[in-house]
Amino acid sequence: MSELTTQDSTQSRSVSFFVNGVPRTVSALPDATLLDVLRTDLGLTGTKKGCGGGECGACTVLLDGNPVSSCILPVLKAEGRRVETIEGLGTRGELHPLQSWFLKLGAVHCGFCTPGMLMSAKALLDSNPNPSTDQIKAALAGNLCRCTGYAKIVQAVAAAGAELRGERLQERADRTGDNPIGKSVIRVDGVPKVLGAAQFAADLSRPGMLHAAMVVSPHAHALIQAVDTSRALSRPGVVTVLTADDVPGAKPTASLQKTPLSWPPARSVTPVSRLPWSSRKMNEWRAQLLPTSRSPMNPSPPSSILLRPWSQTRSRCMMEATSCVT
Repeated sequence: MSELTTQDSTQSRSVSFFVNGVPRTVSALPDATLLDVLRTDLGLTGTKKGCGGGECGACTVLLDGNPVSSCILPVLKAEGRRVETIEGLGTRGELHPLQSWFLKLGAVHCGFCTPGMLMSAKALLDSNPNPSTDQIKAALAGNLCRCTGYAKIVQAVAAAGAELRGERLQERADRTGDNPIGKSVIRVDGVPKVLGAAQFAADLSRPGMLHAAMVVSPHAHALIQAVDTSRALSRPGVVTVLTADDVPGAKPTASLQKTPLSWPPARSVTPVSRLPWSSRKMNEWRAQLLPTSRSPMNPSPPSSILLRPWSQTRSRCMMEATSCVT
C-alpha cells in the first residue's frame, strides 16, 4: 500500500456534476466517495451512511437514473453525470407519490433506511411504471430495513405506481380527523423522514466540531503491547489520538480465566480529527498510521463455560447471575 503522503492520495481534484438538476463543482481527494462529498461538502445529509460497504442500501442515490451505493462509489466517477438524492425527490408542499404513500400506508418507521428505499423505488417506477410484487421486491432487495418487515413498503411502492399511472385509489377514511383514538393516522415525524430532513446523530454539525473514529483490532482477543501514535499525530487536521492511557481511574480486567489484560486493551484506538472519517481512511489508519504490536490469544479457551454442555452452563450461569449465550 502506498504512503499516505504521496501526491496521488492527498492532492485534491476538481469534480463537476449535477445534483438534483443543479450543477455543482467540488474539490475532493481522489479516494473520496460520492457519499462523503454529498454529506460533508454539499450538506445533503438525507443520504445516510449505514454499513459503509455497499451492503445495506441506506446510501442509495441515482446516478444517471440508476441506483448506486454512494458509500463505495468514488466521486471521480460522477464527473459530468446526473446525481439524484432524496432532497430532490419532493418537497413538503408537493410530496412525490412514493413519499406520500409511504406515509399513508405506514411504511416509515425509524426513517434511517427510508431515503435509500425511496430512491431505489423511484428508479424502479421510472423504468417500469407497473411493476409486479416480485419485481418490487427484487428492486428493493439491496435495501435493508429493520423496522417494517417490508410488507407496507412493497404496498406503498405499488400504490405510488398506480397513482403515477393515473389510477384513482381508495384511501381509508380514518386517516384524518381531530380524534385519533382508534384510527390509523400518519405519524407526526413522518414527513421529515420521507424528505430526508430528519436528523440522526451523524447528521449533526456544529462549528469547530471534532470527529472521532475507532481503529479496532483485527483479532477477536489479543493483548496490545504497544501503540505508536507519532505518525498519526503528524497528519494535518489530527488533534489527538486517544488510547487507554487517556482514560482516568482504575483499568478493568477481563477474560473468562480472570487474567488481567495488558493495557491498552485490544479493543480500539481512537484518532480525533477536524475532518469526518471515511471507511477507506480508517483502513489506511489501521495499516499505516497507527503501528500496533499485538499478541493474539485464543478467544474461547477450553475452560470457557460457553463450550461446556448446556446443562452445566445453565446451572453455572444461574449461580453466578451472569448472562449466557446458547
